[in-house]
Amino acid sequence: MSKLLYFIFLLSIGVVFWGGWLSAPSTKTLKLNSPQTEALRREMIDMDIQLRSLASLISLGYRIPASDASRHLSDWQNENHPRMKEAFAQLVGEFKRDNTLTYATQVFSSAKQISSILKASKSPDWNLVQNHLSKILQNCRNCHVIYDVKY
Repeated sequence: MSKLLYFIFLLSIGVVFWGGWLSAPSTKTLKLNSPQTEALRREMIDMDIQLRSLASLISLGYRIPASDASRHLSDWQNENHPRMKEAFAQLVGEFKRDNTLTYATQVFSSAKQISSILKASKSPDWNLVQNHLSKILQNCRNCHVIYDVKY
C-alpha cells in the first residue's frame, strides 16, 4: 500500500471519530455505577488499541498480522475478565435495553469479514477490506454520537 493510502486511512479515522462529536445531539444517557464505568472504559480502551493496530496494519498491507488483529476486534475484550465479569454483563444489558448493542455486533461482524477476506487470499481485495474497516469506524462513531461522548 502506498503512503497516500496510509494517509487516507489515518485521515478517515480522524474524520469519523472527531467530526461527529463536535455537533452530536445527546439522545441517551448511561447511568453506570463505578464497576460498570470501569468495565466500559477498559473495553473502549482495548477496542481502540485493536482498531488502531488494525487500521495501521491494513494501511501497510500486512495481510496476516491484520487478519490476527481483526480477530481480536471480533468480540468483547473483557467479557470474561475475572474482576469485571458481573459489571460487564450489566453493561451489556444496558446496551440491549437502549437498543444500541447492534453497533457492537456490527463491529464484530465487519472485523470477522476482514479476517476472512485476508485469510482467503494472498492477494486480497483491499478495497473490500477498507469498506469493512469504514463500517467498523462508522459503527463506533454512531454509538459514541448516541451517547454524546465528549473528549
